[in-house]
Amino acid sequence: MRGHAHSWPRCRGIGASTGGYEEFLGIGRRARFIGEANRLPVTLTPDGADAGALGLLDMRGHSYSSESGAAVALIRPEQITVQIGHADNSGGHVPGTVEHCDYFGHDMMISVRMHAATSTTAVPESSPQPLPLTLLARLPAGTPLAVGTAVTLAVRGPVTTWATSD
Repeated sequence: MRGHAHSWPRCRGIGASTGGYEEFLGIGRRARFIGEANRLPVTLTPDGADAGALGLLDMRGHSYSSESGAAVALIRPEQITVQIGHADNSGGHVPGTVEHCDYFGHDMMISVRMHAATSTTAVPESSPQPLPLTLLARLPAGTPLAVGTAVTLAVRGPVTTWATSD
């Protein structure tokens, strides 16, 4: 037998990559394979994606003037900013409590339970988009956050969105 003991499949890129993983995979359910992510119900508006308590989010690769209606936003855990303590929960900042922390040495992943006033169980259906009960956030290495730590979350950077019919 010549060469390597294993024959690995080869991958080739063809053409210019302009859209990132959503162009290659399509978006929606298939984008989740990239890793853990937060999926939030949003309302598309001419100014961005309205995520209720998390505020108006910038959308990746969309023309805002032509978009409207119900959609889902995919927010990577790295896009969730975490501030210890409860800050003013206006302007896209929402309070929560650390429910779980996985420390990996180089970084950590925390699961944050949203406070009742911002979660889906406490928000009437007629209200702006409710948040899920928990959100995931990835933080750089440091002291692991203890379960029960009060935090405030916000979203940084543009998010990927798709229509709910996708």
